[in-house]
Amino acid sequence: MHAETVQIADKTSFTRMRHQLLELCDDAEVCLLSEIRSHQRSLADVLDEAMDVMLKLADIYRDNKMFSDLDKIQVDIGNVESEFSDVMKIAEQCLNAGKETVCKDYDAQSTVGSPGPSSRHPVGE
Repeated sequence: MHAETVQIADKTSFTRMRHQLLELCDDAEVCLLSEIRSHQRSLADVLDEAMDVMLKLADIYRDNKMFSDLDKIQVDIGNVESEFSDVMKIAEQCLNAGKETVCKDYDAQSTVGSPGPSSRHPVGE
């Protein structure tokens, strides 16, 4: 199904942008705060695209009574929303700290099961 391929690509893009933002926060002493803001906007844009596709897939699954797939996509939606919220909080802490190293504590602050900035696993795997 074409929409599923697009969903995978969008989730991959989201994960890539999420990791880039976390890496900027991890190196907040040397990066520009404007870079963090720019990556926040880019991540929000990628999230919008991924959510659009996942919501369309959810509609397709619901209409075709594919409830197992619907359950999976709803879990994915929740995970992506949670990961987005977590990384935006971390980025805001970096921005509010004004180049301090609060972002280096990401692993300790992240929720259980959420990959930290050094992880290279795509969302949902």
